[in-house]
Amino acid sequence: MKEKIIHQEFLDIKDFPNHPLFNENKQKWEKWAELNGYKYMFHTEENTEKYLINDKIKDFYKGLRNHWLRVDFMRYLIVNQEGGLYVDLDICLNSEGEKYFDEYLSNRDEVYGIDKNNKFCNCMFGFSKGSLDNLIDFAIKQTEEKSKMPIYEVYKGRYLLYSTGSHMFRKWCTINKKKKCEILPKYLINSWTSSWLKTIVSKKTYNLHERKKKKEIK
Repeated sequence: MKEKIIHQEFLDIKDFPNHPLFNENKQKWEKWAELNGYKYMFHTEENTEKYLINDKIKDFYKGLRNHWLRVDFMRYLIVNQEGGLYVDLDICLNSEGEKYFDEYLSNRDEVYGIDKNNKFCNCMFGFSKGSLDNLIDFAIKQTEEKSKMPIYEVYKGRYLLYSTGSHMFRKWCTINKKKKCEILPKYLINSWTSSWLKTIVSKKTYNLHERKKKKEIK
């Protein structure tokens, strides 16, 4: 990757101390970045304004329905303006990653995260500076389209995923014929906290998700 930068974000910073896993992973990435010659950038609400580079993006961002839509959209703006690798806070490197992840990144112009089902995911992605204008436009169009569909008034979690979230990102990758980095999970531990779920979906849906996650752990 051209720019050796690791990006992470927690826009609702007042609650950050209450997330031990996120705190721990943040420290791990900071240490890894320092050891391997990367700049580490941790983004909060206080430094998002500089990424709202024009009225169209600013109006769209501030008009999004909820906090989690902004969290997803902001990561695209950050990487587009800075370049480098974005990483969710529930992801850390395993022992293989500690040793070889720098080499892995150095040999790639772009990096795409994949989920548990081996599909594209925006939990991690890396691009050169200025290469995501098309993704940002696509996210705006998808959000505007989904906002007009009554079904997404009911399925709020699905609205998040298909507007600025991982399903939108997957669709964009597929349309643009991107190649999955299938070896990527070899270097990562992803706790899949889905921290947005509890505040978006119904209690019943959230409980089903938690039970499913516990079964997977067993």
